[in-house]
Amino acid sequence: MESPPLVILFDDACGFCQGWIRRVARHDPRWRFRFAGLSSATGHNLLQSCAEIHSEGVDTVVLIEGPRCYLRSAAGLRIARRMSGAWPLLYALILVPRPLRDLVYDLIARRRHKICPIPDPDFAADESVQKRLLA
Repeated sequence: MESPPLVILFDDACGFCQGWIRRVARHDPRWRFRFAGLSSATGHNLLQSCAEIHSEGVDTVVLIEGPRCYLRSAAGLRIARRMSGAWPLLYALILVPRPLRDLVYDLIARRRHKICPIPDPDFAADESVQKRLLA
């Protein structure tokens, strides 16, 4: 029996975030992941389904895994765990206390618009992403 797809909600106005989603799609040969932008109606509705998350002003990665929702470093590590290649090795960082993991995550997240300030105009046309974007 196949498990339901995992949904990644991401900042769709962020070039860095779009690059990360492309990387996830390329390293997801089983097509486990689907994607939705946080600013889309679908993303907003899915975020509302995450009862444990106060959804107002969320601008971080969110992983919806069945009935559970994960944010920030927990989401990123759980995503990496299901990717191909060496990415699953990062899951060992789950042993680091969450406040410390989230501190490092937040340092990168605050600089993401400086790292890659311009959203990719070809992002939605990328075949590896296009068929997985939730409308």
